[in-house]
Amino acid sequence: VPVLAGFGEGDDAARNYAELAMSMIAHGRYGWAGDLIERSQRAGRARETAVALEVLTHLLTENNEPAIRITPPMPGPEMDRDTAEQLLEGFESVRDSVDERAYGAALIAMENIPAPLRRNSGPSMRFLYGYLLYKAADGNYQQHRTAIQHLDELTQTDPDYVIRHPEVYYFLARAHDAEGNYGQSSRAMRAYVETRLVPANQDGDEVPEPEDGAAPTTDAPGESPKLEHDDRG
Repeated sequence: VPVLAGFGEGDDAARNYAELAMSMIAHGRYGWAGDLIERSQRAGRARETAVALEVLTHLLTENNEPAIRITPPMPGPEMDRDTAEQLLEGFESVRDSVDERAYGAALIAMENIPAPLRRNSGPSMRFLYGYLLYKAADGNYQQHRTAIQHLDELTQTDPDYVIRHPEVYYFLARAHDAEGNYGQSSRAMRAYVETRLVPANQDGDEVPEPEDGAAPTTDAPGESPKLEHDDRG
């Protein structure tokens, strides 16, 4: 990053550097963003520094990929017994494959559930489908686009669910990033980060600052738990 001027001093400078870092992230300039975050950390203390650092970290590495909480579908009273069994058995097959991190097999099991049944089984099932499309994409751009379509639709049609499950934004951001949609990925990841950093019942001033020198510099892969079971204790 070249020499910059006019950014103010102290906390104001920290805030301005962090916002410029977010702009760099939105243009895919991750290396420059990391440099600007380091400048922000040296300049002062600002909530925006923590946000920018978290956004960049989550886009560079999967080390802190969130677990997803999926509620098993509840067949309605209008659903006949055979259809209800098909739904529940299909869900069990999906869950077993996810537990084994066999995401391709999980996606196949999900798509074996008839689409109308899958779509009408609540936002949790729709999120699971978008998640599996992303996880099983393995560089398939068309599948990333389909994952984006399903996850983005969920943010628009079920905002209350997404507020309770901000990880929807995480996987939407990762799918956009895989497509090179850096502006969309940065916005979605910022939504995920800000929801986690500042819960609704807390003041923004309570957000902890990252440690000095914590700006990420690598995209090394990692491991993380993937699916939590609301019905398994």
